[in-house]
Amino acid sequence: TALAWATASRLDTIRRSLVLGLTAGMLFGVTSALMKSFADVVTSDGWRLFVHWEPYTMVAVGIAGFVMMQSAFQAGDLRTSLPAIDLAEPLVAGTVGVLLFSEKLRVHGPIQGAAAVLAVVVMAVSAIRLARSAAGEPPGAPDAVVDEPARVDDEASVEPPEGRSIEPV
Repeated sequence: TALAWATASRLDTIRRSLVLGLTAGMLFGVTSALMKSFADVVTSDGWRLFVHWEPYTMVAVGIAGFVMMQSAFQAGDLRTSLPAIDLAEPLVAGTVGVLLFSEKLRVHGPIQGAAAVLAVVVMAVSAIRLARSAAGEPPGAPDAVVDEPARVDDEASVEPPEGRSIEPV
């Protein structure tokens, strides 16, 4: 997390949003794995779950993921950060599940295996294309049209923007 912050602080807004989004997705993937471990503790020990490390680590990693996600959203375009989060979370959760919890990816036959690989490739390509489309915008391009604010003159009266009127309340 600290490495992501240090790296992101040196990047432009598009890449910063991407790095923070990927980090948030990875943290959410770890949180998913910790939830499985937490569920196993609750099932086996019931109310003694508070003497285990899993609930505390799950909360800490979840909060760190939330902070990273919000930072990614504020750093740049949602077209960069949101696909990064959506791509990283299931990949990390699945990898941790297979490596640490001996989970199995069950596919029956080569057609289902090819479909699973194709789904991951499509997800990755889509995320990359969205990030590139966000990067293709000219710097400073507005995300939305914002009305100009009302002007205040010396007599403390409020003038609406041109072509608009103020309705009495």
